[in-house]
Amino acid sequence: MKRWKIEKRPAVLAVSGSKNTGKTTLTEALVRELSKRGVKVAVIKHEVTILPRMFPERTASHEAAGAFGTVVYSEKRFCVVKEETKQAEDFIACFSEADLILLEGQKHSSYPKLETMRRVISTEPVCRQETVLAYVTDFGGGGIQGKWDETPVYPFQDMDRILELVIKVMDGYKG
Repeated sequence: MKRWKIEKRPAVLAVSGSKNTGKTTLTEALVRELSKRGVKVAVIKHEVTILPRMFPERTASHEAAGAFGTVVYSEKRFCVVKEETKQAEDFIACFSEADLILLEGQKHSSYPKLETMRRVISTEPVCRQETVLAYVTDFGGGGIQGKWDETPVYPFQDMDRILELVIKVMDGYKG
C-alpha cells in the first residue's frame, strides 16, 4: 500500500505599510507574543537599502577579494551573502518547519496582510484593499474613511485582537 507524505506548510502573513509606520514594531511584537504561546515564527524582511552592518564582518574580506557569494556558519546559525535577484517566495522554503512566516514589507504582494499606518506619516492605505485583513494604526480608534470602512482597524496597543486575527489566519491556512 502506498503511503502519502503530507507536508505541513506554514501560514504566510505580511506586515506592510509605508516607511516608518511601525512594521518592524508590530512584527517584533507578534513574534514575541506568538513565540510565548509556542508558535514557531519565522520572519522574512525586505530591505530596500542594505546596510553593511547587517552582514557578518567575516563576509566582507571574501567579497573584497572577489568572491561572488559567501556562507558564514556555526553549529546552529548561518548567513548566506550572494548578489542575486530574489523575491520573498524564494525564502519561504527555508522555513518549512515554521507555523507562521511573517513577511515584513511586501505591500504590493497578494499575500494577506496587516497594514500599518501612522497619523503623521500615512493616512491613506498603500496596499490593495482586497489583501488587507486589518489596519493597525495610531488613529485613536477612528476608522479609515472611504472604501475601506468594512476592514477592521485596530490600535497598535490592541495586541489581543491582532493576535486573534493572526491565529485565525493560521487556523484557516490550507497551504
